[in-house]
Amino acid sequence: MANEIAITASLSYTKGGASDSLSVTGLADTLVGTRAIHHVQSVATNPGEALDPGEASVGGWLIIKNLDADNFVTLEVGEATSFCQLNPGEVALFRATAAVTAVADTAACLVEYLLLEA
Repeated sequence: MANEIAITASLSYTKGGASDSLSVTGLADTLVGTRAIHHVQSVATNPGEALDPGEASVGGWLIIKNLDADNFVTLEVGEATSFCQLNPGEVALFRATAAVTAVADTAACLVEYLLLEA
């Protein structure tokens, strides 16, 4: 079967009489096998801590949320190659092509994520 994964995203703003938005719907992808992981993980301040993929492979669709109320988390591919900062409560959605590591800013943070093999 194909297209078991549904991907939806939107971003908008309104300020000072100006506004704009972009919404993407209807994207689909195929789940490779049946492996997926939905997990909450504590992320430390030391670099190089990989998100646990469980039985899923390291590549695939990843949505991740910083559950911390005060500190940001930096996402990296490999050590010291950061590509994303998640402030408290923020989310990111992307296709991971390698193991993703996370580093907390000031104190350990919890992150929640869903990784789907694709």
